[in-house]
Amino acid sequence: MKGSLLSMMAYLDLGSGSYFFQILLAGLLSGLFYAKQLWTGARNFFRKRFVGRGKS
Repeated sequence: MKGSLLSMMAYLDLGSGSYFFQILLAGLLSGLFYAKQLWTGARNFFRKRFVGRGKS
């Protein structure tokens, strides 16, 4: 019985591995989408601020 608890905790079947991969992929894609939204918002903010100032 020595080490059986550790081996039970380390067991991963195909279902749990694909579930972990799906969560990892969803987190990565949502992070990329969030970064794109931040970049677009910042770009639009600075375009409204500084574009057209030197054309008086």
